Amino acid sequence: MNMSTNPSAEEATLECTVEQLSALKLLKSSKRFILTGHVRPDGDCVGAQAALASCLERMGAEVLILNPDPIEPRYEYLARHATFRAWEGEELPPHDVVVFLDFNELSRCGRLGDAFARAESKKLVVDHHIAGGEPWWDEAFVDVRASATGLLVHRIHEAIGLEVDLAAAEGIFTSIVSDTGWFKYSNTDAETLRVASELVDVGVEPARMFQAIEQRKKPSHPLLTGGVLSHRILRRRASCAGHSAMV
Repeated sequence: MNMSTNPSAEEATLECTVEQLSALKLLKSSKRFILTGHVRPDGDCVGAQAALASCLERMGAEVLILNPDPIEPRYEYLARHATFRAWEGEELPPHDVVVFLDFNELSRCGRLGDAFARAESKKLVVDHHIAGGEPWWDEAFVDVRASATGLLVHRIHEAIGLEVDLAAAEGIFTSIVSDTGWFKYSNTDAETLRVASELVDVGVEPARMFQAIEQRKKPSHPLLTGGVLSHRILRRRASCAGHSAMV
């Protein structure tokens, strides 16, 4: 485990709220984690999961990422460093803490939320959304001013004194660009740009990630849709002319 003892780690800890310090204590003292997200997990959710998984594993913990739904194919590059599982109703494995990333309502886990509610493990929320209702969690690392949940995971690295490796960097960068619209939205602040620059120094390749996230063709893509329509028109013409088509 590569722990940093430079002054920046101490400064990051001093900037944490009492609630955040309590959340950090739980992260540092526990050994078995399940990281989970909301239904149809987006880039901020899965990116933060990949980054936190890297952090915890380098601290010597056992980590399982378990979501209500599979990750989207465009985020599959994150699976080079972390294993993402979709829950299929099986019994939860033994664990000490469940970390809920990028949401703060247990119902957003779907049926998986019921399984977590029955578990005796500690519940920790890492999120940047405004919470409604009474807290149901044990600890929380929350800042509604943060541009992305992944940015909070970056702060966790800093406060713990752990360097961001490439796996974490790609996860945090995915989170940031997903929730800032590639730095176009008004939530893009100085911290967001500073962290993004640091992640590039670690080894993140923005052009490659943009291609993976934004330029991957979906079934609904105009070029693919046009190809299917052209294929059907050619088959109909061949059928009308009394010919068979081999495609």
